[in-house]
Amino acid sequence: MDDFVKFLAKKKFPVFIAIKVIPNSPKNEISEKISDKDSKEIWKIKIAAPPQNGKANKEIERFFQKNFQLTAKIISGKNSKKKLVKLEQ
Repeated sequence: MDDFVKFLAKKKFPVFIAIKVIPNSPKNEISEKISDKDSKEIWKIKIAAPPQNGKANKEIERFFQKNFQLTAKIISGKNSKKKLVKLEQ
């Protein structure tokens, strides 16, 4: 999570990030930064909630609020593991 804090420190808000969600994980955490085939940064986020009925999406929003005091809004990918998230202070 320290890498993510350093990443945020260099950005101006709002920040748009690509994430890959791993639902049904033992705990909520940002596990690592990965790159896709287009060399875009993607943050892998483990979420304890299941992917049913928007529970994982709601947990993602709570996760950013609780750990970083940021408002998170899922811009795209609500029904996918890959999402685009807008973070605001």
